[in-house]
Amino acid sequence: MLESLLIFIALLIGYFFIPLKNKYIVLVNKLIDIQVILIITIMGYNFSIFAKNNDVIIEVINLSLIYTIIIFLTNIIALFILCNLINRNLKQKYIESNVNNKSISTNRFLLIIKSSKYILYLLSGYILGEILNIKITDYLDNLVFIILISLMFTIGAQLKLEEIPLSRIIKNKDAFIISIVVVLTSILPALFISIFLPIPIKESIMISSGLGWYSLSGVLNSNFLGEYYGIATFLIDFLREVIAIALIPIVKKYFSVEMVGYSANTAMDFSLPVIKDTYGMQIVPLAISVGLIMALITPTLLVLENMLL
Repeated sequence: MLESLLIFIALLIGYFFIPLKNKYIVLVNKLIDIQVILIITIMGYNFSIFAKNNDVIIEVINLSLIYTIIIFLTNIIALFILCNLINRNLKQKYIESNVNNKSISTNRFLLIIKSSKYILYLLSGYILGEILNIKITDYLDNLVFIILISLMFTIGAQLKLEEIPLSRIIKNKDAFIISIVVVLTSILPALFISIFLPIPIKESIMISSGLGWYSLSGVLNSNFLGEYYGIATFLIDFLREVIAIALIPIVKKYFSVEMVGYSANTAMDFSLPVIKDTYGMQIVPLAISVGLIMALITPTLLVLENMLL
């Protein structure tokens, strides 16, 4: 509980009390990249020490696929009901009727490759662990926690540098409602999954709460729950991004706002170019707002779940 509190305080200090100027945004982003690379590489190393047979790796992959499929279905069904039964004007507000869906300029494959860089860091750490095979997990866990505190502090500063007041984000009622629907329909299925799979309720809920921010959620859950569930979280959220990028142009006739909501954290970065090209510029502010709200919810949610569950 103390670790969770320190992590959350670091985020708040970075956001509210560090007077940085816009000229430092590039430096802050690079610092975040370095911190994430270090932590994910260590995650891979620790998982290599933890998983000494292929059965564990296959088990983690299968577990991630089960959660990914169920969360995708519950997210999309709930958002479809929201858009078509509860608020039928929602799509009309954000979808351009004259957008040319035949000219998708974004290279989806390239976006997926770019977003896969963290998988490479994870594999590098895993391979390093296989080669060295030195069990120094306790020391690495302490190092990860120190870097994690620094990462949360830096992420808080990054959010502040975006210069978008929290009130403005929350005032986008549509984005806020969409975000709440996605959060609830990601967490609630986890309660039922834990009944059918031998996974404790806390772990089940937390690996479902990353909302696409795999470079953070995997790191946090590795610290909170251990490498096994940390890797599972990483894969679940990574697959959310890949599915969003791959499916948005394919299902454009049937789902629009639904796919923006499902994109969650990734709606304001890797998925954004695909969203813009597929649905038009009118939906971009909604996508950015959803992404920003999720960016605030994700670390807060994971920390609170770890403290309270």
